[in-house]
Parts: sequence; structure tokens; C-alpha cells
Amino acid sequence: MSGTATPREEILRHLDRHDQAAGHAGVMRSGSLIIKPCTQAEIEFYALANQTQPLFAQWMPTYMGQLTLDKPGDQQQEGSVSAILESERFEQAVVLENIEWGFKRPSVLDIKLGKILTDEFVSEEKRIRLEKVSMSTTSWENHIRLTGMRVYPH
Repeated sequence: MSGTATPREEILRHLDRHDQAAGHAGVMRSGSLIIKPCTQAEIEFYALANQTQPLFAQWMPTYMGQLTLDKPGDQQQEGSVSAILESERFEQAVVLENIEWGFKRPSVLDIKLGKILTDEFVSEEKRIRLEKVSMSTTSWENHIRLTGMRVYPH
């Protein structure tokens, strides 16, 4: 960190949109960090995995903490860099290790494991919709689905 900048200011100074292979929009990166807008349940998953499942957690990006997101329009200056850290849908973001950091053009494969794509807290409408997605893809029978990839030639 330089001078009197806070950690949030330092993150914002280097923030840009992450060109991800799959997943929902709004994921950002700042150097060696990934900032992913998400639910409190996802934040708790990362925190709990590190505490209770260390062998599993070693295969996951390192959990660094969380950030509170602003709602669009709550910023003092429209179009400011800090306006990037806002979300209509989520109130917070998980901060994770950017495992692509240090690579020039990393090839990435995004997979979804398992055939059940929801938890017990989703609406019935969403559960039915995602069950249809699972049944119409390799998720249902093979318990794995390739959701996206980004490949660069060597």
C-alpha cells in the first residue's frame, strides 16, 4: 500500500472487469485479487470450507474476505472508479485469490460439479428451472458440466 491509501482505495486503483470463462457478470479483478459479487451463503461457504475442510479448501482459490457493495446511484461522482464496486443484485462480494495472476494468457476451463444446482433456500420456480437445466445437460447423468472455457494458443 502506498501513503495513506486504505485497502479499499488500493484495490479500486487497480480494478478492472474480469474476462471470465463462465458465471454471472460483475466479477472484477485487482491484481492478485478477484472480487465476485455474491450471496452471504457463498461467502460463508468459502469461510467454512477453510475452517472445516482444509483438504478440500486447498483446491480452491484462497478466501481473503469480503467487501460491501454500493447500490447503483449511491456514489458521490457518477462514473467514478468506485462506482464499479456496485451491484443491483448483491450487497457484498467475496474476495478471492486470483489464480490466473502472473500468467500472460491463461487458458481456463469452468466446470460445474454435481447434478443438483440449487440449495434448499431457492424459490420453487428457480429449483424447477435449474433442475430442467441439469436434466437437459451432462450435469444430470454425469454429475459434471463444462460451462465455459477460454483458450489461448501457445
